Amino acid sequence: MRLHRFILNSYVCILSFLLMSIPIIAYPNEFPNPKHSAEASLELGADALQRRYFRPKLTFSFPIDWGHLFVEMNYYQRIDSQLKGEVDFWLLGGTLINVSDILFFEASLNHMSRHITSVTYPVIFDVNELLGRLWLHTQKLNLGLGGGGYVGGNDAYDNLFVLNVELPQILDTEFSLVAEAKLVNFSTILHEFEFIISLSQSVDLFVRNAKHYELDTTTYLGMRLKSGGDTRDYVKKLKLRAGALPANDRYKLIAHNEFYLEFLHSPKRRLQLLLNCRIPILRNEEILGPFKPEKIAYPILLEYERRLTDELLATGYIGFSSEMPLDVDRSFSSTLGFGVGITNQSFFEKLDKGFRFALSGGRNFTHAYDIDAKIGINTLGKPLNIGAEAKIHINQEESTSTLKLFTEFGGEIKARMFIAGNLLDSFDDSASLTSWEIGFELIKWF
Repeated sequence: MRLHRFILNSYVCILSFLLMSIPIIAYPNEFPNPKHSAEASLELGADALQRRYFRPKLTFSFPIDWGHLFVEMNYYQRIDSQLKGEVDFWLLGGTLINVSDILFFEASLNHMSRHITSVTYPVIFDVNELLGRLWLHTQKLNLGLGGGGYVGGNDAYDNLFVLNVELPQILDTEFSLVAEAKLVNFSTILHEFEFIISLSQSVDLFVRNAKHYELDTTTYLGMRLKSGGDTRDYVKKLKLRAGALPANDRYKLIAHNEFYLEFLHSPKRRLQLLLNCRIPILRNEEILGPFKPEKIAYPILLEYERRLTDELLATGYIGFSSEMPLDVDRSFSSTLGFGVGITNQSFFEKLDKGFRFALSGGRNFTHAYDIDAKIGINTLGKPLNIGAEAKIHINQEESTSTLKLFTEFGGEIKARMFIAGNLLDSFDDSASLTSWEIGFELIKWF
């Protein structure tokens, strides 16, 4: 056993040296394209315990001379009828080195933390997998074999070996198999086995049997929407955003991921669904200490858009927002509303015009009413644009105002650096709260 640990510790030191120059690292389920690329998928379904299952995934890839750097964020969320259940966050990243046309070496660091909604969970489970893996990649077979260890945090785990087998489009059919097995501490086997039926390049049905860290074996059944498919590609936008709040006493970071799904599109009308996830991270004594999220919030917006003129569009919307507290025994909260609006372009954040605006308002069953106004100005040059955006949201209880200055650059993947000031005014006691946010966004339009 001592020899095994010596070999693994040496292996970890070598991999750590390889990863020192990588700012953010992740593990790919598919090999990146030889250019800047981004992929998104959204899984919806149920598990064997009759819980709803939700899993969004965002992947960004950046080519370098000898391979690729990539970063991925995804999470499993399982909830029962009371919206209680586990949320497994994965922040995955790394480098893929080209050994030959079919051989690739992956060096990656995979961080996973588990939280539970609306349940007291005083000891947060987390692990950091440090992996080296050799991949054989062909048109009919992807095979991965590697190992490593664990760094930082969890002393219960020591060593790790991983085997991956992927069989895409078996015998030129719509059926595929994806399997991963992990041998942990030479004693415990974790696994994921997935059988896939591809309805199109953008839609899969799947059955997954999995055993994750500290959980029993569970079977999942669901549907996956994917970006980058055919003309029925439902995913039109994905965004990953991280912002630091340097002067906020409660939060130190806020993380977002965002999907735009489009189900109906013609020159005159469009039906789209915005899925947004917002995760505020509580402040602690250490700048780089534990990252403990306070809650997970889901603003969801279903919007129908109708073109009135070449420069004007009318919208109607139904909005639902829920907030699920993490690791505390507190119930979720939610709001529901509907209304109408007017705008001069389909996606407010897209820099299609030098002047952008969107106005909307309507009934809210929790806060009586909602009023939203957005105005943006920006340059339209390439490859660099600069601009500013002002937003205000008003309901019966409070108003929230934001002024953001940004610069955007990049090709297929847009990188946006920003600084924003936020003002929250409460109408009942005249209290106000000001905060500053500095951060970046990675945006991909499909």
